[in-house]
Amino acid sequence: MKTLLVTFLALVTAVWGWDLAVTSSPPGVVTPWLLRQQALTLSGLLSIALMSLAMMLATRPAWLERPLGGMDRIYRLHKWAGILAVGLAATHWLIEMSDDILKAVVGRAGRVPEDRYAGFLEVLRKLGEDMGEWAIYAVLAMLVLTLWKRFPYRPWRWLHQAMPVLYLMLALHAALLAPVGYWGQPVGAMLAVLIAAGSVASVASLAGRIGRRRQVAGTIESVREPGPGITEVTCRLGEGWRGHRAGQFAFVTFDRVEGAHPFTIASADRGDRRISFAIKALGDYTHGLAGR
Repeated sequence: MKTLLVTFLALVTAVWGWDLAVTSSPPGVVTPWLLRQQALTLSGLLSIALMSLAMMLATRPAWLERPLGGMDRIYRLHKWAGILAVGLAATHWLIEMSDDILKAVVGRAGRVPEDRYAGFLEVLRKLGEDMGEWAIYAVLAMLVLTLWKRFPYRPWRWLHQAMPVLYLMLALHAALLAPVGYWGQPVGAMLAVLIAAGSVASVASLAGRIGRRRQVAGTIESVREPGPGITEVTCRLGEGWRGHRAGQFAFVTFDRVEGAHPFTIASADRGDRRISFAIKALGDYTHGLAGR
């Protein structure tokens, strides 16, 4: 997982570096203002790239299960891509806020001139700037709740469903505030592909289409507790079930309000569409599940 994330970040950074080497004027005096500008651009690019990756992985892409080693690894990659993305977004915001500090320390000498726009484009850029600021506050709060293990799952789940909306706000921010010169370079093409893929994934999530074509209804046949803190549930599934292997997991919805949870499959496939889950009492939902 670490190798995949490091490779992904290195690739995005390399494309950014290529644009910097090809389009920049011959280096003169490197000023703190110039360093700030490049750090601002790179941190924003890395953040939206990781957020796009996290959104794509959230769609549970079955075609990535084999190369990445299973859906559990896909979800770990999704989690850490999201955490790193928010960390880089916070870094991007702090760099943006450093403007007044630099003015006080080094003055305005060497300050990189801002691009000037007029009319509707200026209105859009201002909107993108505001939406990015609002969204970063929200995703920072989401990160705190995600890392706070005592926070109840149900309210976290409902809050987490806002992530596609926040991503679309940040994607708009990135597209509108990216340097204009990017769009004629490989870095612009890469940014466009990432934002397009993340946006499609976000819309699919908001429309409730993730996993819909692989959903199968079933009937609970038995519930028992073979040991302390363990609930075993056996179900008989409908005709659409494609089979399984013991040790895999499925997203199971016992309560529509609660939503789907990933549970381990504890039975072999005997061709009768029966499936058993061994569920550990690890949280507020799984405690008392057998009684419900």
